[in-house]
Amino acid sequence: MDEAQRKHTRVRLSKQLDGHQIVHVIDALRHARMGDLEIDVQDVGPIGAIHFEILLAAITTWKADGYLLDFINPTSDFIDGLEAAGVAASAPIQTGGVTTRLSV
Repeated sequence: MDEAQRKHTRVRLSKQLDGHQIVHVIDALRHARMGDLEIDVQDVGPIGAIHFEILLAAITTWKADGYLLDFINPTSDFIDGLEAAGVAASAPIQTGGVTTRLSV
């Protein structure tokens, strides 16, 4: 399948990733499966361990499936958390206009 035909989804995470919100995140990830995914994290501050576990599982799943997963507009807290969890960007952080993209 060429890129023009690939499914593409963008999910925006809210500032507070509490237990109620994470259910919505998991549901959105399930619906986005088997396609490229952008997760907009511009409002996200520090993230708890369980939330990182879910995002790390998504990174692993998207890589295994052969689809792209990018974090859009990551905050420094978010990037620091990924790095602390051992996730390295597969490409440098790219800035285009007002959008910053972190490819993992």
